[in-house]
Amino acid sequence: MRKMRYAADDIVERLRRVESLIANGATIGEAAETVGVKYSTVYQWRRRYANLAGTGVEALRRLEAENARLRRSLLELEEVSMRREVNVLI
Repeated sequence: MRKMRYAADDIVERLRRVESLIANGATIGEAAETVGVKYSTVYQWRRRYANLAGTGVEALRRLEAENARLRRSLLELEEVSMRREVNVLI
């Protein structure tokens, strides 16, 4: 089965739906099935996204984008460093 990735705002929306279902008497497993994920995914999402409001999701998205940009920059710097080392050895 292919692993799906959800956007942060979709996750928060699904968590709200799960919480409302639980408040109406559904179990976590039933609520998770209703929104189309496994119950373990609900627990993971709760741990990561439970305290986020609308602005929190945007802040998280910006931080994740910045993190990805910094990782790419680090990889480029490592490649340049490795090329210099190879040139020194030659």
